[in-house]
Amino acid sequence: MRSIKFYKFESGKLMEKQIMKKRILCTILCVAVVIGGCGLENHHEASVTEERDISLQETDETFTTVTENGLNYDEKVMPEEENSNAENEAEDGDEKITLAFTGDIYFPDNLYEYYQNEGLNGFLSQNIIDTMQNVDLYIADHEFVASDGGQMVDYQLYTFRAPLEREKLWKEMGTDIITLANNHTLDYGVSALQDTMNKLNELDIPYVGAGNNLDEAIKPCIKEVKGKKIAVFGSTRFVPQGSWYATETNPGLLTSYESTPYYGYILGAISEAKKECDYVIIYVHFGVEKSYSVAEFQKTIAHGYMDAGADLVVGTHPHVLEGIEFYEGKPIVYSLGNFLFGNYHSDTVVLKVDINEDNTTKISLLPCSSQSYKTTDIAGDDARKLFDFMESISFDIQIDDEGNVLPSAEEQ
Repeated sequence: MRSIKFYKFESGKLMEKQIMKKRILCTILCVAVVIGGCGLENHHEASVTEERDISLQETDETFTTVTENGLNYDEKVMPEEENSNAENEAEDGDEKITLAFTGDIYFPDNLYEYYQNEGLNGFLSQNIIDTMQNVDLYIADHEFVASDGGQMVDYQLYTFRAPLEREKLWKEMGTDIITLANNHTLDYGVSALQDTMNKLNELDIPYVGAGNNLDEAIKPCIKEVKGKKIAVFGSTRFVPQGSWYATETNPGLLTSYESTPYYGYILGAISEAKKECDYVIIYVHFGVEKSYSVAEFQKTIAHGYMDAGADLVVGTHPHVLEGIEFYEGKPIVYSLGNFLFGNYHSDTVVLKVDINEDNTTKISLLPCSSQSYKTTDIAGDDARKLFDFMESISFDIQIDDEGNVLPSAEEQ
């Protein structure tokens, strides 16, 4: 909004101005008397009195002296504008950072056919699209390899690959950061993984959890958002072979098996990131497939991340939802389930996260239903049933009808 400003000269200049105005008015009055009598005299006196009253009212306001064109004058901003600016400053000071996370995603032929026919609306509801595109950061799990080449490994029960052309969907969905740390991004060997990384670089979409060596794989993506530095790591606790580990010389993934030195490496990296950043996130691929129960090793790993300095842990891999826990007041979401993955029906959610000014976290769930690589949000009784189920598999939490997740009353 453009500022509306009123100016008042200093007292000496104000009197000169008033004298000049009086002289002009007197001249006008004389002409009027000659032409039409002296009926204008009373109007002149009223005008002078009104001008004087306005000047006196202005002197009751607060002014700041400034200089323009060599003349000193006082500037006054409209009172309502002052209040508006104060409110805006207060809002800016309390401005939250918004994030969204989704579970496992794959872009197979049938999904791409939906896209070719109807765009993103062919496989996502508009509410989900709006959520992804309107948050400050949308972070997703790339549960396949994107390549037009590579050689399929012979030890995987299932392998997932999509043509490089389909990577453009990430951009259209509004994806800001991708984790490649899972048990499928090396399904077609190192060269195919490198194809994926190169394509994401070409699209200017940062990825975490994979690299041409361990230094690259362990490096977090750091984004500065609204004056805060947010660090995001990707890691996996499930790979089919040791050759998938990123090492000093070997391309691969950042692994997080708690019995190996690599778990210690990531704890150290988290601690270092926390020194530089305001908020640290770990997106980890772990758990037991098809199990709604959180395994003890998941708790050990996630709690270790938190003790090292993480503020939020988000999990995938089981292909089903798992529970939520607040550990030392900070949220761990153990599994988001399938988001666009599999022809069978899956209950899933979009995890929405607000980072407050003091770096505390508020989380909420957008409840969704997914089948045949189409995902839509749900509402009403269906949403409430999903929330009730999430409460039943979680740890001392409650979820209101809007999807807000809080520690249960006795834990607060």
